[in-house]
Amino acid sequence: MYQETIADYSKQIEVKDECIPELLKGIEKLEDKNNILEGRNKKDSSNSGKPPSTDGFKKPHVVSTREKSGKKPGGVNGHTGHTLWPDVEEENITEIKEGACPCCGGEIEFSDKYQPRKRVDIEITIVKTVGACCRA
Repeated sequence: MYQETIADYSKQIEVKDECIPELLKGIEKLEDKNNILEGRNKKDSSNSGKPPSTDGFKKPHVVSTREKSGKKPGGVNGHTGHTLWPDVEEENITEIKEGACPCCGGEIEFSDKYQPRKRVDIEITIVKTVGACCRA
């Protein structure tokens, strides 16, 4: 019984040993074909004789030639910024401290713990002038 199983196993090993060289040849052929296709895929109009219209929608990767300065981005620490605000006279400032909730319609309570937002409303006045002539 053991002799029969050993003989069966040895036959299977011989069959596999015969298949291995054929499989290795197939692998070499597939690797060669893969290398050819990868080479075609890497070519575009900049490194071959292909016209630019065949490049597709790929944008070339642009590398900056600037050297980094090593400084942190942003302004100088402690420097106060400047904001341009329109000239508003103090008498034209209106504080709105009443209103209703847009969801439920309930009264809104205003307290001093919230900072007011600044908003500038600009009125635009259109003046039409009509060309007229005095007959005197």
